[in-house]
Amino acid sequence: MKIGPSTGETLEAIIQRKRQEIKECGECFWGYGGKICHPLTQVRPFAKQAVEEHGEIYLFMQKTTSDFDSDIHSTTEYSEDGQTYKSIPAGIRVTGSSFALVLDSFEPADFEIPFDSYIVGIGNSKGTPATEYVKNRIDKACLVLDGGRTNSEQNMKKIDYIAKLKPPYAVFVR
Repeated sequence: MKIGPSTGETLEAIIQRKRQEIKECGECFWGYGGKICHPLTQVRPFAKQAVEEHGEIYLFMQKTTSDFDSDIHSTTEYSEDGQTYKSIPAGIRVTGSSFALVLDSFEPADFEIPFDSYIVGIGNSKGTPATEYVKNRIDKACLVLDGGRTNSEQNMKKIDYIAKLKPPYAVFVR
């Protein structure tokens, strides 16, 4: 996922707030929007399979310089199924989003991944190389390492932050 400043906050302020939420609440909700990475049809099934196969699932984040500017409204409710909503837990704040990933860790990182060795792992675009899928306005994806693809040193992507997802992995927010 590409990350950057949002809803009038610097990226550094958002990260500091999210890390504090994890410290105080044991989790945070990382808000996101768009039609990609729908909680029910993509993120949850993908995360459940990854946890079954590997024991855990992580979100890799890459800083971007683009500004996302939306309404600065805080969401007040979340839902696991998009039907039944509950109050967002005290101490957790999500702004300007339709969905949120549920994280229980958020740490700085400094490594690179061979992006052309990854493919989309779920949905209609399953099997599409990451380099063809994550471009233009698509800034997030459920990717898996494809051992059959050769990696090149020309298409390395720097990972600036890494976060661990926890059940229910993704929720709707409003």
